[in-house]
Amino acid sequence: MELLRTYEVPDDWKELEKEEESEYSQRLLAVYGPFSVVLYARIRNGKLFTINVEKDFAVFITEFYMRCIGEMDTNEKAFRDLKSLIKLFPSSSKILKLLHSQKKNVKEMMFMKLAIDILEHYHKIIEKPLFTTLQRKVLPLALKFYSTLEEETISEMNNLLNSRIDKSNS
Repeated sequence: MELLRTYEVPDDWKELEKEEESEYSQRLLAVYGPFSVVLYARIRNGKLFTINVEKDFAVFITEFYMRCIGEMDTNEKAFRDLKSLIKLFPSSSKILKLLHSQKKNVKEMMFMKLAIDILEHYHKIIEKPLFTTLQRKVLPLALKFYSTLEEETISEMNNLLNSRIDKSNS
């Protein structure tokens, strides 16, 4: 599948993109850009869970993450699923590389924001009290990401994600 993007992605992502020819991945590409297609491919290839193609992908990821966080203290499988999900996220260095490339649209940036927010939240909860990965990788990534955005864009991304979650719950 030839993806139309205005920025360069890491070579190993290009390989994942080529494998993704489903109608769902085409919808993801149109809505959230290549970053979401790569995460979808990693989740699908990792067989962590089956993605509900009728649901918005950002909402699905958010709900899965929140369920695992809520159950991790009492459910060992939820904790394993949570760790597996985090391992499927692109590395901080790869996300940083994307940030240095050409400008992306708000929907693409919203999906990156979602990934960064999940990584930040996860490392705050799991790494207590040292927060090594959080301090060395995730926070510098978050600072770089948010420094590239205007306040209006952040607000627009939050509103977009919240509207998708609200729509999904109604």
